[in-house]
Amino acid sequence: MNKKFIPYIGFIIGIILLLSGGGLLYLKEKYLKSARGTAYLAKKKEKEKKVNVVVSKTRNIEFMYRNSKPKKVYLIGDFNKWQKTATPMTKDKNHKWTVMLKLRPGKYKYCFLVDGKWKNDPNNRETTRYKNRKVSILIVKPLK
Repeated sequence: MNKKFIPYIGFIIGIILLLSGGGLLYLKEKYLKSARGTAYLAKKKEKEKKVNVVVSKTRNIEFMYRNSKPKKVYLIGDFNKWQKTATPMTKDKNHKWTVMLKLRPGKYKYCFLVDGKWKNDPNNRETTRYKNRKVSILIVKPLK
């Protein structure tokens, strides 16, 4: 057999294995059985355990808006899918509107709906854009 055809034969066999799916599975199994693949799987499982522990812990977060004029104030954001009346706030005698939510660690966009008008949190300078509006950002960190 001519030595010029050997690389072509290997290439054709490789294509056939790839098309049948057997070649990729064989390479993946071989990698996962190796020391490097075993270490990769161990790290992946460890990360999954850490993520599950962190995500399951919620924190009580109090939102506050101070103003004496509004008749109704609602909190809207990612946590209630921006539903306008899902999270009403209560007013105390000092004109402070508050609501307490249990939130998981993460980043949330929110704002106050004050008598039907969107208002950013005046106590929070962190903002971003949501549907062509400027809204406040809250980052909830996990407890240690």
